[in-house]
Amino acid sequence: MTGMEATDLLDRYAGVAARIPTGWEELQEPSSGGVHLPTRLAWSGLTDFDVADPGDRFALYRTG
Repeated sequence: MTGMEATDLLDRYAGVAARIPTGWEELQEPSSGGVHLPTRLAWSGLTDFDVADPGDRFALYRTG
């Protein structure tokens, strides 16, 4: 025994049901503004995207 039980770990699925959209109408993307992805998600390219620019928006959705 290592002193740590499985129940001591945070449950990464806790509250997940509240974060899942219940329908397509809840999936609305912003039409303007910027998005910054942390380097752990965008480690090999751009990290800042302008969602009003079609090229940036495509790169963002492809990356994220």
